[in-house]
Amino acid sequence: MTKTWRRNLGSVIALFEISVLVLATASFAQFNLAGNENPVEVFEQGNNDPGLLGNDSTNLPASEGSILETQLRPVCKQPNRFSNYEDIEKYLEDSRLQLLGNQSWYGMTTPRFGYSIAYSEGFVGTNVQVEGVDEADFVKTDGEYVYVISRGDVIIARAYPPEAARNLSMIRTGGSPIGMFVKGSRLAILQSSYSRSHGGVVSLIDIYDISNKSNPRLVQNITATGFYADSRMVGEYVYVIINGFLRYAGDEVHPPVLEINGVRSELEADEIGYFDELASHHSLLLIMSVNLQTQQVNLQAYLLDHARELYVSSYAMFLTTPHHSVDFDGNGTARQARTTIIRKIPYMRGRTEGACSAEVPGRVLNRFSMDEYDGYFRIATTTGFVSMTDSTARNHVYVLNNTLHLVGQIENLAPGERIYSARFLRDRCYLVTFRKIDPFFVIDLSNPESPEVLGSLKIPGVSYYLHPYGRDFVLGVGKDTVPAENGNFSWFQGVKISLFNVTDVENPKEISKHVIGERGTSSEGFHDHKAFLVNKSRNLIVIPLQVAVIDRSKHPNPEPFTSGELVWQGAYVMSVTTSNELILKGRITHIDCPLEQGDYLWRHHSSFIKRAFLIGDVIYTVSDDMIRMNSLDTMDDLGKLDL
Repeated sequence: MTKTWRRNLGSVIALFEISVLVLATASFAQFNLAGNENPVEVFEQGNNDPGLLGNDSTNLPASEGSILETQLRPVCKQPNRFSNYEDIEKYLEDSRLQLLGNQSWYGMTTPRFGYSIAYSEGFVGTNVQVEGVDEADFVKTDGEYVYVISRGDVIIARAYPPEAARNLSMIRTGGSPIGMFVKGSRLAILQSSYSRSHGGVVSLIDIYDISNKSNPRLVQNITATGFYADSRMVGEYVYVIINGFLRYAGDEVHPPVLEINGVRSELEADEIGYFDELASHHSLLLIMSVNLQTQQVNLQAYLLDHARELYVSSYAMFLTTPHHSVDFDGNGTARQARTTIIRKIPYMRGRTEGACSAEVPGRVLNRFSMDEYDGYFRIATTTGFVSMTDSTARNHVYVLNNTLHLVGQIENLAPGERIYSARFLRDRCYLVTFRKIDPFFVIDLSNPESPEVLGSLKIPGVSYYLHPYGRDFVLGVGKDTVPAENGNFSWFQGVKISLFNVTDVENPKEISKHVIGERGTSSEGFHDHKAFLVNKSRNLIVIPLQVAVIDRSKHPNPEPFTSGELVWQGAYVMSVTTSNELILKGRITHIDCPLEQGDYLWRHHSSFIKRAFLIGDVIYTVSDDMIRMNSLDTMDDLGKLDL
């Protein structure tokens, strides 16, 4: 590798790091400040094919290749190790030449990990995917105290009982905190920043002793070079996933740096594992674990193809990577194959051990498209695409065993549509596909070798998120829709909350629905599942919403594509009656001032409710401005804490 090439690579990476931070900040602001529905509708075409359920791979379009031809190559092994950084350079360069024919630059890329936990009796925290696997969030509670990130600072307050609620202390982070974990007397604050002294983007973990809530004490500071990607907490261990990078300056390689309480150390080459797998892009994946009680830190690194989605069970991490390949048949016709590479990395007590990998057709929607249960990994994917003029989409569910060998599958569900939401719950899978009408599927996974579609339901609307409500009910949260009179798509309308009865699995039913607002109404929960608070035992559903209403004085006869104006933001508190009907118990808002005609709701963005949790019989809602307390039984206002 030439000196010039290294110098150019170092410059590119440095510029890339700064750009990513700027774009990430801009994207966050834009995403949260966009008040109306995207004017470019997601065109979702109808499906009149009576064969809604299929299992014939020959129906797949040639451009996607046959599912049966996809080579599933499961392998489980310990990673290889490099001897020095020159070996790493050679490995990357050889891979680049072999895959790309020395035609383009080859280097590091950034992964994008991109939605209920049972707490001790008496309180319910924010929503996570896997019970016992906590997720970092900007609000945490232990049943008496609440910890909130507001405007870059961490505020510790007494929350319960409401009459004793008060702010106790504030931690000035001096950065941009991403989330927190709380365990006993320890508080871990996760941050991401740019550091000149470390030569790039760094991920920070500050651990505080919060035995004295009025005087938290910093006990450990950890800094690692690389982009923060995701994190989980299991027991006393916090696992942080970091996308590391190798920097080149002249002839020298600058490896990732780990700094603990001011003591710096560099990652040695023999600490980086690899699996002799060709990849179009490599990412240095760092898995750092911290024991919150002993403060022991462990860092393990893998040179892998970049990952996009992360699912974490109680014993293993599953990373997925989209893969696109092109080959040619005997006539010279190009055939494309879009697959998902799955990597399973088991972990225990702060350490990872080996890895398994396999490949399945299609792409995953998000982390809820994956699940591990009873030793089997299940994944839902979509092949093909949906467009205004054509659709090649098919949907599939695959079951893999403990070593990622394929043992069961259902293929070609809902031809012409794509997955909008998925949820695996023990031995069942619930899928929502959509193009013009929302099919809701119930899939039996009790026999991993022979998964079966038990029933399906076609209704207007689409669910973006599914959540269990006891064994026999599923909540769906998404959009109401109006099918277009001319064209193969539907217009999104207000937010739709559905209650599905799956007692009769062969005939699932939407037994109740509640439509809120009109076109333009949205929810924080559409892109962050932690915004929802759902607790069946307390018969409680809390959903933050931005409500849009069409001004009839301007649009007396609105068309389905007419967007409303945002007029209210807050949390809808709902419950289910004994006759299984969704009802509205009340609404909570933090915007106390009355809105005047033409007032721009987003000026009050700091008062937008983003989270809710429950302690005893008190509902707590959280915005950047305040924590508001309301009675679960009467919805009466019990007071507030200004942040």
